[in-house]
Amino acid sequence: MSVDLLWPALIRLWLAGTAASALVLVLRTPLKAWLGPRAVYPLWSCVPVCTLAMLMPARTADTMLAPAPMLPLALMPQVLPLSSAAVSARWGMLLAWGFGCAACAIVLMLRQWRYVRDLGDLRPLRERVWQAAGARGVPAVTGLLRPRIVLPRDFAGRYDAAERRLVFAHECVHLRRGDLRAHAVAAALLCLHWFNPLMHVALRRFRDDQEQACDAVVLARRPQLRRRYAEAMLKPSPSGPCAAWACPWSPRHPLQERIAMLKRPVLSRRMLAASRALTVGIVAAVGCAAWTKLPVAAGHAAASTSRTRC
Repeated sequence: MSVDLLWPALIRLWLAGTAASALVLVLRTPLKAWLGPRAVYPLWSCVPVCTLAMLMPARTADTMLAPAPMLPLALMPQVLPLSSAAVSARWGMLLAWGFGCAACAIVLMLRQWRYVRDLGDLRPLRERVWQAAGARGVPAVTGLLRPRIVLPRDFAGRYDAAERRLVFAHECVHLRRGDLRAHAVAAALLCLHWFNPLMHVALRRFRDDQEQACDAVVLARRPQLRRRYAEAMLKPSPSGPCAAWACPWSPRHPLQERIAMLKRPVLSRRMLAASRALTVGIVAAVGCAAWTKLPVAAGHAAASTSRTRC
């Protein structure tokens, strides 16, 4: 693909991701106050949906084959090729962006490597549940290809029986929803937008909303254990290095906001269904709006041509 085609496509890709992230950042606070975190977390799918919309084939405008109107040469549109300096500048920016993407990916992989290294040796306890030799950064769900729950060696001493069940239920929600795959998509988008500070802010808010939505799912089934859940949150636990693909119980999230979300009443099934329908509608509308902004590709409809008989 030539640079004069690749560069505008990347510009549209960056603008779509930025606009979708800004929209979610604006909507998340009032929507969370109205419907709670379970309605906000799926809203983040607007960002990958808009990105995919930019990669879809553009709409085509079918035109019938007709003789072109004869215009004076001075009025005909002129397509001027890019100068060699402009082409070199665009290639330089593309190379810088590519190096930045690679550097961002390397940083994320190093974070994950340090996180896994600090866990130490893992010992299987039962299916998809392992115990780490270390105690930093766990309990957590980790492992992108083979996700599993990892518990610290002092899990039984750190939490009582009720708290252990709540913490384990929290990590099971992460495992069942496939939140690590969502982390992988978010990491890929961050590499794509490594130069954009808004995307770094959006990633932090995405993880905040993910944890709060997970808390809401656990408490929706155990509303009588809100106090015990908050006590388990407030217990000090050694924090490990920041991981790119892990869902720890005690991450670097605003704890005050998480505890405040625990006071919200549990949504009824009708309100939960309405919130899901609203979220799906917003995501679909945003994706369609992004796709319609693609430049229309000119096409030609098949026209029947009649031959004149002699």
